[in-house]
Amino acid sequence: MSLRYALALALATIPAGVAADTADRLAQIQLPPGFRISLFSDRVPGARQMALARSGALFVGTIREGKVYVLPDANHDMKADSVRVLDEGLTMPSGIEFMGNDLYVAALNRVLRYRGVGARRLPKSMPKPEIVTEVLPDKTEHGWKYLRKGPDGYLYVPVGAPCNVCLSYDQRFASILRMDPKNGETVLYASGIRNTVGIAFHPDTKQLWFSDNGRDLMGDDVPADEIDHATGPGQHFGFPYVHAGDVPDPEFGVGKSLEG
Repeated sequence: MSLRYALALALATIPAGVAADTADRLAQIQLPPGFRISLFSDRVPGARQMALARSGALFVGTIREGKVYVLPDANHDMKADSVRVLDEGLTMPSGIEFMGNDLYVAALNRVLRYRGVGARRLPKSMPKPEIVTEVLPDKTEHGWKYLRKGPDGYLYVPVGAPCNVCLSYDQRFASILRMDPKNGETVLYASGIRNTVGIAFHPDTKQLWFSDNGRDLMGDDVPADEIDHATGPGQHFGFPYVHAGDVPDPEFGVGKSLEG
């Protein structure tokens, strides 16, 4: 069983005080053979992206709460020993990812680095972050960001559209950026992506896969959300002209197709 998947499933945001029906909720989840699910913690409000340290501690980003949590599991029993706060007072610190023992946190327009927090022992006092960059787009609509380390050693950062549907003056909106983790410099990797809330790299092909949440106000379940993948840099995935591969936008899609 994959520890990453087990923890991701187990850390669904469950309000404190509902432990009585937690077992019933978990029992309703259908899992593939060989998988099991259990509660890791119910004291992490607003949990979003998670990253597992080499030490076994789980780090969790949030949006509204403005906090990054640390959940150590010293005896590796798949239950959090405690809940600590790595940092707070941040703006939408939803995206987190480890590179070695250094934790990177995406908080709206900034990416922060917390050196050494993934080491075998958690420090008694949490380190102050270093600013990798603070010039990412800062619009709050679809502004929460995610981080994923690529097989090339760069960080990949989605930037959502600052609207339901629109053309943006800044080409970084509605895109996925590739970021140098040393200095925060970015290049446009993929565009035409309204709002992705999860990205991953295929273990064999190394290609980038990502979700894309479709626009609103076109009707029930129209357009469909997407799971897409980029075969390389420079591809455009339709937004705001075409949605779900073949659904033209009523305002921006006249005469447009995904092929051009």
